[in-house]
Amino acid sequence: MSGLAFLNLTYLMREAPYNRIKVVLVEKQKTNRQLAEYLNVGPVTVSRWCTNDSQPSIKTLFEIAGFLKVEVSSLLADWPKEPLINLPPHKTPESKNNP
Repeated sequence: MSGLAFLNLTYLMREAPYNRIKVVLVEKQKTNRQLAEYLNVGPVTVSRWCTNDSQPSIKTLFEIAGFLKVEVSSLLADWPKEPLINLPPHKTPESKNNP
C-alpha cells in the first residue's frame, strides 16, 4: 500500500463515524444519561460512543439496541458502498498460470 493510500485510509478510519448511537438516541427521545444508567456505565463512556471517540463492544451494541428497541444494524454507520482504496486483485495459484 502506498504511503498516500495508507494516510488516506488512516484519516478515514479516524474521522468516519462508526456508529449512529447519538442519532438513534435523539430519534427515540432518550438521553445519554438514561442509556448510561441502563447499561450501568458512566455517562462519559456513552458520550465517547456518541462522538465516535470510542466504540462499544458487540455485546454492548446488542444491549443498546434492546434499550432503544431497534435493530443493531440501525446503530451502525452506513459506510460507502465503494471501497475506500483500490487494492490490486489477489492472485491465486490458478490465476498465475492463466494470464
